[in-house]
Amino acid sequence: MSQTDFLQEYVVALLDESGLAKEITPEQIATYTSELVSIVEERIGLEFVPKLSTADFNTFTSLINKGTATSGEWQQFWQKAIPTFTTDLKAILQQFAEDFKNVLFHRAD
Repeated sequence: MSQTDFLQEYVVALLDESGLAKEITPEQIATYTSELVSIVEERIGLEFVPKLSTADFNTFTSLINKGTATSGEWQQFWQKAIPTFTTDLKAILQQFAEDFKNVLFHRAD
């Protein structure tokens, strides 16, 4: 499973948990999932990329350019480059879920 697959599953679960998935079409779910995964990836990048050393940043760009890096390669990279990766990622995902729910449940009726 790639990092994107993991995030897609996370977003789909978030849509289900919020009840939104029951109110929209499968096509809309696919669109929302794609958009929300992009937002989560951006948040993760904004949090982690500035923490990378020059050597780790070079490895990061190599993995991106490779285009076929496995989830295992990404996991190994992040764990090595950011020792607090797992804890930090959980915090980012929790904050994203809170922000999503705040926006969703404070929408105009």
